[in-house]
Amino acid sequence: MVIRIEHKRKRRKERKGTKRRREKREKKREKRKEKREKRKERREKREERREKGERKRREKMMKKGFGIVTILLVLVIVFCVKGTVMSKENHERVKQNHYYAVLEEEYVKRAEELLDKEGYMDCGINFTRVTYESGRREYTVLIHHRKIENLPEAEKARLWSMLSQVEFQDEACSFRYEL
Repeated sequence: MVIRIEHKRKRRKERKGTKRRREKREKKREKRKEKREKRKERREKREERREKGERKRREKMMKKGFGIVTILLVLVIVFCVKGTVMSKENHERVKQNHYYAVLEEEYVKRAEELLDKEGYMDCGINFTRVTYESGRREYTVLIHHRKIENLPEAEKARLWSMLSQVEFQDEACSFRYEL
């Protein structure tokens, strides 16, 4: 029995030592837990700050994006309105060009008929137009024929006056003849 008592005493001593170790281990574990929790809190705070920063950046980008889209839409509207106005102006100009094109064709036909009557068959007639922004038009009529080239100046003047009677009368138009 004596042996057993001694053995029990040793166990008690060992137990006392293990209690202290356990306590130390538990304290270390608690400290580690606290450190982990602090780290976790720091991470969470950092993440919150990042999220706030990202939210602010997104908001700024949204504002910038909205501004850019608004400006683009305004530009598109301005160009559409300008195009509409310009197309109306162009429409009037197209009508005017068509009107003058008909007059020009008639003039060339009448000039050919007049020259045929005068004995200058198969004349070459060059009809050149210069249009200015103000709407004024300047025409140059160049007639090619051997007989006309060899005519004296008096005959050329008579032919020129006959051609000027055939031309269409418009204040915005002027004619110049080269015989």
